[in-house]
Amino acid sequence: MSCPSTALCVAAGDDGAIIHSSSPTGGPSAWKLTRGVLDPGDALTSMSCPSARLCVGVDRRGDWLIDIDCPSTSECVALDRQGHGVMHSDRPTAGPKAWSLTTLNALADAEFAPPDLACASTSLCVIIGIDHKGEGDLLGTSTHPTSGRSAWHFARPKAGGLLPVDELVRARRRGRRDLDRI
Repeated sequence: MSCPSTALCVAAGDDGAIIHSSSPTGGPSAWKLTRGVLDPGDALTSMSCPSARLCVGVDRRGDWLIDIDCPSTSECVALDRQGHGVMHSDRPTAGPKAWSLTTLNALADAEFAPPDLACASTSLCVIIGIDHKGEGDLLGTSTHPTSGRSAWHFARPKAGGLLPVDELVRARRRGRRDLDRI
């Protein structure tokens, strides 16, 4: 689900349907179901709407991308299903050739549940991977997520586990001091 404003929320449903509302707090009758957006039997696994005019989704058919976030209409970042890297584009509507893959060795060398991605802005993306082998979770950040491998920095947080991605993003929106405390 993605809500680019207080006047629009868009969510993915089963069998290629999209659920949307121009009055998200208006109760069940304010939500509309549109069928046939995707092929029958397909569904979006993640979506991001950086504006009311652009929503970008990842479907399960391609079996390649698992999570996407578009901090602006001119930048989208997505995680590959294998957890080895990020796909990114500064022209997300320009087709497949407008997207590039950056392999991130920190993700490729570990055994994680599918990692999560959140981009608070074009200058902050965060990846969290939960390690199933007991070697510790992984936190990755980038202030230039479309600038290649050297723009990503990874660390294993202190014992006690990770904070949810949303909490990190909220801290970033509040200001740099809050993020440094985490």
